[in-house]
Amino acid sequence: MKLNNLARVRALASALMLLTWSLCGCEKIPQQPSAETNAHLSAIELAGRKAPNELAQLQTQDCVPRLISVSPDRRLAVGSTFITETIVYDVQQGLPVKRWPTVNNALSFSANSKRLLRVYGDQISVYDTDDMARIQTWTANPKLPTQRTSPLYLMAAISPEGQHILVANKDQCFHADSEAAYILLQVDNPESRIEVQTPLPKDDQEPPHFEFVGSENRLVFHGIQAGQKTSLLFDLQSQKTLYSTTGERTLRLAAEAELIASAQVTQRESMSELKASPGQIDIVDLNSGNVIKEIPLNGILRDFDITDSGAEVIAAVQQSDAKAPPKQIDVPQDSTGRLTTLQRFKPSTGEMIGESSELELPVCAIRYTRSGLACFVGMEYPNGYEDELSAKLGAVQIPGGKQVNDKPTMTKLAGDFLARGNRIGGAQSPGILETVKDQFLATDHAIWSASKQPFRAYEVAFAPTGNLCWFSDTLTNLATGNQRLITDLEDVQFLADGEHVFARTSNSPLIISITKGTPVWRSDFDTFIWPQQSVCTLDGRFIASIIRPSGLPNQPPKTRLLLVDRQDQDHPLWQECDAQRLCFSKDGKSLFAVGKRHVQQLSLPDGELVQEIAIPELEPRDVAVHPNGRQLFIAGQSTAPKLYFRGSARTGMLVQVNLTGNQASTLQTIKAPMNAVTISPDGSHLNAANQAQESVPGSIWQWNLDGNGQPLQRDNPAVLLESPYGINDLAFSPDSKQLLIAAGDGARLWNLQTTNETEMASKQRKLAKHFQIVEYGNSWTGQIRRANGSKATLLDKPETLDVASNKASTKLIDSQADANWPSLDLGTPTNNRRSGNVSEIERWLANGTKHPSSKPVAWNRSELAQLLERYELGPRSQDWKTRLAYESFGRERHHVLFDDQWKPIFKFPRVDNDYHGTLSASGNHVALALPRQITGLGDNVLEIQLWETETQQPRWTAEVIGTHVSGLEIDALDRYVKVNDNGGAVVVLDLMTGQQLGRYPTGRASNLISRLSPDAKLVAVASRGNSGVRLLDPQTMQQQAIIPTPSRTLWMQWLPESGHLVIGQAYGRSMSLATCWDVSNATTRWSKQVPNAQEVDLDQAGRWMLVHHRGQTSASVLLNTDNGQIHAVFAPTRLKASQRLVLSKSGGKVYQTDPSELQLWPPVDERQPD
Repeated sequence: MKLNNLARVRALASALMLLTWSLCGCEKIPQQPSAETNAHLSAIELAGRKAPNELAQLQTQDCVPRLISVSPDRRLAVGSTFITETIVYDVQQGLPVKRWPTVNNALSFSANSKRLLRVYGDQISVYDTDDMARIQTWTANPKLPTQRTSPLYLMAAISPEGQHILVANKDQCFHADSEAAYILLQVDNPESRIEVQTPLPKDDQEPPHFEFVGSENRLVFHGIQAGQKTSLLFDLQSQKTLYSTTGERTLRLAAEAELIASAQVTQRESMSELKASPGQIDIVDLNSGNVIKEIPLNGILRDFDITDSGAEVIAAVQQSDAKAPPKQIDVPQDSTGRLTTLQRFKPSTGEMIGESSELELPVCAIRYTRSGLACFVGMEYPNGYEDELSAKLGAVQIPGGKQVNDKPTMTKLAGDFLARGNRIGGAQSPGILETVKDQFLATDHAIWSASKQPFRAYEVAFAPTGNLCWFSDTLTNLATGNQRLITDLEDVQFLADGEHVFARTSNSPLIISITKGTPVWRSDFDTFIWPQQSVCTLDGRFIASIIRPSGLPNQPPKTRLLLVDRQDQDHPLWQECDAQRLCFSKDGKSLFAVGKRHVQQLSLPDGELVQEIAIPELEPRDVAVHPNGRQLFIAGQSTAPKLYFRGSARTGMLVQVNLTGNQASTLQTIKAPMNAVTISPDGSHLNAANQAQESVPGSIWQWNLDGNGQPLQRDNPAVLLESPYGINDLAFSPDSKQLLIAAGDGARLWNLQTTNETEMASKQRKLAKHFQIVEYGNSWTGQIRRANGSKATLLDKPETLDVASNKASTKLIDSQADANWPSLDLGTPTNNRRSGNVSEIERWLANGTKHPSSKPVAWNRSELAQLLERYELGPRSQDWKTRLAYESFGRERHHVLFDDQWKPIFKFPRVDNDYHGTLSASGNHVALALPRQITGLGDNVLEIQLWETETQQPRWTAEVIGTHVSGLEIDALDRYVKVNDNGGAVVVLDLMTGQQLGRYPTGRASNLISRLSPDAKLVAVASRGNSGVRLLDPQTMQQQAIIPTPSRTLWMQWLPESGHLVIGQAYGRSMSLATCWDVSNATTRWSKQVPNAQEVDLDQAGRWMLVHHRGQTSASVLLNTDNGQIHAVFAPTRLKASQRLVLSKSGGKVYQTDPSELQLWPPVDERQPD
C-alpha cells in the first residue's frame, strides 16, 4: 500500500477541512533517526495517567490529531498531532494502541490490513496490526553523502498481502553495496534482498513514484523517460514492463477485476478556461498489460474512477468550449457547457450506461465508494481570493447522479485529494480546532472521533509571588484557574516586582504590565536583525540579546551580543561572540554568555570580561546559575558529527561549571538531548530534563545541592518522572516546593514533597480545580478582551496585584530614565495609528519633558511657504547663497537652482527623482542623472551630466552601468563626482573631465550607502544588509580603514571641515543609534538614540544637526554635534510641504520653511506676531 505523502498532508492541514488518504504506493520523507523499543516503557500506559505528585494539568487548549490514514478494513486509524507524536487508534474502541514520539514518519497499511509499514529515519519497519508488535526492521546502510549533514530520503511500498517491501535505492541511499535502483525485501526472510531494475533512468533528480497494484508481483512506476513523464506497469517476477504510457497519466485500480483504468485528466487552480483535447480512458489488463478497451469521450476529462469489481467506469466530462466557473456558488444549470456531466461506461464494451448533469457546479474530482453505489465529488467554486478555486465536497447516488448530502464539506484544491472509501476525513487548520471524524457517506454520522490531546507546552515560568505562572502563550492564576492567552511570546520571565513580565515577540524584546496588559518598554529590531534569545535582569534594568544580523551571501554575518542598560540606552554594548545561550546572575551583577566551547562571565554595567572558562563541547539549550553565583549548569547535546538521519538523537549532556574554581565537568549524559535545567530559589535542588526518543523516555532528573551548589549524589540522581513525551522546560515555584513542567502533552504543576505533603500543599495553596481561558491579550496594542461568554478576569481585582515587597525596582521597570530634552508637540493630527498601538518612536517621544511653551502652531500661509509647496528642498551651497530644489509634482519634473531670496536662477533638464541631482558645496556645479534612454533590450547604461552654474551649460556627460543610480554627490573642493550605480558599486568620476577614476563593487545595489567626505580624501561605503563602514581613497578606491558598526547602517552624514562622520545604525524599529566617529583618532565621540533619518540638515559650521524622520509618527530632532546632546524634539505627524522645519545658518534655531518665516525654536513670546 502507498505511504502517505507527508508534505502534502501538512499542506492540506492548513485548510479548514482535510481529506484522508487511502491510496497505494510509495513515500519519500526526510527522516529523523533511531531504533525503537518498548522494553522499559509502555507509552500507552504512561500517556494520560495522572501521577500521585501531580497537582494540576494547566493546559486548557487542546487539539485533535490529524487523521492521516485508515486501514482498508476500517479497524485502525493513524493520526498525528502538530509536532509531538503519531498515534494508532483502535477505531471500534476509540483508544490509542500505539504511539511514536515523532511526526516525521510515514505509514501505510497493506491491502489486507494485516500489516503496517513505517519509514522513520534510517529504518523501515513492519508491524502486525493485531497487537502492533513489530515483526521486522531493516536499517539502511547508505553510501555516505558528501555532506555528513545531508538528509536521507527513503522511499518504500508494502505489497497487498504485506509479504514484500520495495525500497528505492537512489544514490545507494539504502544499500551502499548495491547499484540497483530498487531492492525487494521479504518480511518473513529479512536477509533476502532482490535487486530490481526498471527502464526508467537512475539519474533522475527525483526517483520515480511507485506502488504495488493488485498482486505481489505488479508495480506501477511514474517517472521521467527521454524527457517525458512516463507510467509503467511492471512485472516484478520477470522484471519486465507490461504496459507503458507517456504524459500526465492517472491510473485507477480495479483490484477484484484485475484491471487498470488509464487516462490523462485536466485540472486547474484558477478561473481560467480549459484548453485540452477530448479525453479517452484506456482499460488495461493487469496480468498481460494489454489495452483491452479504449473509451473515447466527447469532452475534456476532468477526473474518472473505476469500481473495484470492474463493473463500470465513471468520468466527469466538460465540454471543450467550457467557460470559466461561475462567479457565485449558487447558480442554476445552463446549456453553455460550463458545467460537467457524469458519464458511466461498461469497461468491457465501452458502452455508455448512464449520464447525469444535475450537479450545480463543475466537477473536478470523483471517486467511487467501496460499494460502487455512490461517488464522492469535488465541485469547483471561487473562494473569493483573486481568481483562486476551492472545492465543495459532496456525494452523489449511482445511478441518477443526485446529490445526497445537503451540507457538503469545503476544502482547498490540492491535487489528488479524494480517497476511495465510505468516509470523509477532517482535521484542524492552524488556530481552529475541529473534530476529526470517520463519516458515513450520506448521513454525516460520526462512527469514530479521535480523542483530543493537550497542546504541547514549550516554555514555563513562575511569578515571584507564586500566584501566577506562565506556560506557552498562557498566563495563569493558580488560585482561580483563570487564564489570559497572549500569543507569540518567547523567552518569558517574571520580573522581581511581580507586576511585569519580560518577553520577546518575533524580533522585539519587551516588558509588559500584567494588570494593564500594555507594553511599558519595547525595542523593535528591524527585519535584518533577529534576536535568537533575549534575557533580562530581575529588576528590569539590563537586557541582553544574541543577535545574528542578515549579511551578504559571501560574507556570513557574525553573531553579536547586545547589552542594553535601560538607564543609558544611548550607549549600548555590542560585541562579537559565539554565544548561543545567555543568563544573568540572580543579583544582576553578571551576565553569562554560553557558547559551544566556553562560558564568558561579563560584569555589569560595563560588560567587561571577568573570566572565560572552557567547557566540554556541546550545543547549549538551557542555562541556570546558582543563587550564590558559584555554580553554573548547562543543558544541551553533543556536537559530535553524525549523519543527519541518525543525528537528531545526539547525546544529551548536563555540564557543571565551577565559577570560583574556573573549571567545568560533565555531570550527566543520556541518549537524548537535554532540553532544560533549573535550580530551586533556595539553592537546594537541581533539576534537568531531556527530550523523548523512541528508545528513551522524557525524564526529569533531580540532584540535591550543598551550600556551595555542588551536587551531593553526583552519579545517582533521582528520577522524578518518566514520560513518552519530551520535557521541554522546567520552573520552580518561589518556595521551591513545586515544579512547573512543560512537556509534549501540556503543562503540569508537580509537587516535590511526599503524598501527604502534596495533599496539604494543595489545600494550603487553594489551587484551582479547573482552569479556563477568560481573557485574550495583545502584546502589541496592550488590549485585553474577555473570552466569549466569560465574566471572569485573570485577576480578582484587575486594577491591583499582590506583588512582592521589592518596590524599589517598580519605578525602574515601569519607565525608562527621564530624558533631559524638551519635547514640542506642534499640534498636527495623528494619522494611521492602530487602536491602542504605541510605536517605538511614540514611546521615545513620550520619554522627553514637554516644553512649557509647547502649544499648537498657527502655521503661516505666506507667499514663500506657498511657493515652496511645489518643491522638495535639496542641498545648499556652503555660503548659503544658493540651494537646489526639485519639483514635487507634474509630468516632467526638474531641478531648480534658487538664490538666497528664493528667486529661481535656472531650471535644469528633467530627471526622474529628487536624488538624481546634487549641488556642490561651492555652488559652482550641479550633477544630474539623466533619464534612461531605452535603445534596445540590451540597454544597461545611464548618463551622468555635470553642469556649471555660472555658464548654465553642461561641462561633460559620462556613462555608468545600470538602470538607476543613487547617492549622487560632489565634494567641497570640486574634485570628484560620486555616484552609486545599480550594479552594486560606488563610482568616482573626475569632476573636470568626467573620466571614471575608480569603481568599488559591493554586490548590494538597493542597499548601498556611500558619502564623499568634504575634504575629498575619503569615501565612506556601507550596506544596509551588513555591518561595518569602509573608508576608501576616492582616487584608487583602496580601503583605508573600517569603522566597526555592529548593527546595520541606515544613514551617514559627514560634518564639514571636521573629519567626523555621523553614522545611523539600526537600533529598534524606525529608530537608529546616531554615532559620531572621529576618523583621525578612530574613536567614538558620542552616540545618541534618535528616530531614523530620512533627511539631515546641518548649519553652516556643522555644529547643529536637524534629523528628520518621515513615517506614521514623524519627528525631527535638533542635535549639538559637539557632544551629541539633544536640544529639542519636534513631534509633528504629517507636515505639509509649507510646514517644513528648517535649521538656521547658525545658532541652532529652527524655523518654518525659511529663517524669514515662523521661528519654532527657541520658542518666541506668544505676544510677538507670527
